[in-house]
Amino acid sequence: MYALVRLRGYMEDVGFRVIVSNDVAEALGLRVGDAVKLETPDGSSGGRVASVERTNKSGILVTADIYMALGGRSRAVLLKRIDRAYEASSVRLGLSAEATLNVEELKTALRAFAFARVPVFTNFTGFLYTQKGWVKVTIKGVEPREPAYISTLTVAQLG
Repeated sequence: MYALVRLRGYMEDVGFRVIVSNDVAEALGLRVGDAVKLETPDGSSGGRVASVERTNKSGILVTADIYMALGGRSRAVLLKRIDRAYEASSVRLGLSAEATLNVEELKTALRAFAFARVPVFTNFTGFLYTQKGWVKVTIKGVEPREPAYISTLTVAQLG
């Protein structure tokens, strides 16, 4: 089930976290720690519910890595609760960075997905911060099923 919510802005933080208003959390049955999918006309991303607040009505706040992936222009976001996610055995991804990255730097950046347990899916977009700046990560495909979590074993198979 989806809910159309208002994007209230972003927190100057990273970690694919979402703060959800109380009314949206009740409507979708969201609790702290639940995985969610966020979609706008400019992009889609995923994250975890970090807290439920009573101050905002029908709105969400997201971390900077999600905000950039959603495009930052659209204030209307489709929010969906992800009930079940699988472990990805392989992931095809596209990268865009200002500076070149070696394999070790890429593995270090992708471990952020594993530690945050971010659900990924085809056309997922996320931004990771490295020592050389921001890296845009686009998921091109997930095997065997999606949505899925990138595990540390999946990251270890790179290279």
